Amino acid sequence: MELENQTNSTSAEASAAPESAPAQTAPAPAAPESASAATPAQGEAAATTAWTPDFKFKVMDKEHEIPELYRPLIKDENTLKEIRRLHEQALGVPHLEASRDEFKNKYAQAAPRLQEYERVEQRLNKLSHFVQNQDFGSFFSELKIPREAVLMWVKQELEAQELPPHVRQQVEQSRQLASQKWEAEQELQYYRQQAEEGLRQTRLGMIDQAITSQASDIASQFNDRMQNPLAFREAVINKGLQIQQATGQAPAPEQVIEMVKSDLVRLMGLQNVPQGTVVAPQAQAAPPVIPAIKGSGASPVKKKVTSLADLKKMANELQ
Repeated sequence: MELENQTNSTSAEASAAPESAPAQTAPAPAAPESASAATPAQGEAAATTAWTPDFKFKVMDKEHEIPELYRPLIKDENTLKEIRRLHEQALGVPHLEASRDEFKNKYAQAAPRLQEYERVEQRLNKLSHFVQNQDFGSFFSELKIPREAVLMWVKQELEAQELPPHVRQQVEQSRQLASQKWEAEQELQYYRQQAEEGLRQTRLGMIDQAITSQASDIASQFNDRMQNPLAFREAVINKGLQIQQATGQAPAPEQVIEMVKSDLVRLMGLQNVPQGTVVAPQAQAAPPVIPAIKGSGASPVKKKVTSLADLKKMANELQ
């Protein structure tokens, strides 16, 4: 009996369970209403924060803007990036070309030195190879050292080995002093060349300034005629060198410029215009006037020539 009562109670609980489950899950359908209610709010937020493109961009640290002509093509971030990239490339090409030309000029100037360095390096490698293999015959031959000179040096070294220690020390010090003297002379020559180059650049700057202040117009005429933007400056330099060789003194740039101006006006017919004056344009010649031909009152063009007498009569009227 107890077993039957337990079985009946278990079945009664199992039958009651489905009825209680819907009561717990009933509030779930309310979720779609909240999701649908949030969608209009998001749309309003997106409408209030509309996307505005930035038309500015930089090329070589300089700021630019996309022209008005291409702005209607920008619809989103991707098209903005693409159009901006195209404009950056277009504006960057002149800078790249200028950099390329500058590199080509520098390379053309440095190419001879680079080739010389390559030849020296190849020769040093060759000499090093001879020394490593103890091929001193080829070493001296490559340096064009005569065999007699090598034997004389060996003889002097052997004789120096027989000298007293203090004498050998003096000989070694003499060699070191001679080497140091040569290095000092080379360094002095380098600094002298640097000083001369600096002085030359300074003098060129003075010449250019003087040309600008007192001969810019005639210099421009001469440069255009010679098709060389530095023709006038070169003429001033050559004239100054001639005066320096004749007198032993470097003349003032202003003096040389006046002499070159006078020569160009006299020999080439250039127009010497004082600085600060405006050249008045030459008056154009008036067009020739065709004189009116007076006839007998009627237009000679309208007359009909029917005979030789009419032709003679017309000639008399024109006279």
